[in-house]
Amino acid sequence: MKIKMSPTVVRETLAAAKPVGKAEVHEHILLDLWVDDLQWLEKFEPMQVLLRAAVGEEALVVIQEHYHQFEPSGYTGYLLLAQSHISVHSWVEERLLTLDILACAPGASQRVADRLIERIQPRDFKRVPVWRGEDRRVVK
Repeated sequence: MKIKMSPTVVRETLAAAKPVGKAEVHEHILLDLWVDDLQWLEKFEPMQVLLRAAVGEEALVVIQEHYHQFEPSGYTGYLLLAQSHISVHSWVEERLLTLDILACAPGASQRVADRLIERIQPRDFKRVPVWRGEDRRVVK
């Protein structure tokens, strides 16, 4: 399922978004969830509803959304946000959901991750924060 906004709506949305200063640092969350409830792993629709609710609670703006359903089960997808992105991939056979959450609004990535953990109720999880923009040195 792919949702697109009209160019006018995208321009208005981006114009309303606060610009990010060059000195700001943003928390990028890599989240692995080991899940027993197959509703979160097999079909993308429950996750789509949950992600829409989580970004809505943070007042994040979805510009584009796309999911691909694998057969017989499993999926991958993303939400392109005015403030960055969220991606998700499920591995049914491993009972694993992986998410990548980056939102430029202060603390939003962490709060979205917290909401997902609270609602999905994984048996275990790993959260890896990556600070974007923190170190401007070139690493070769």
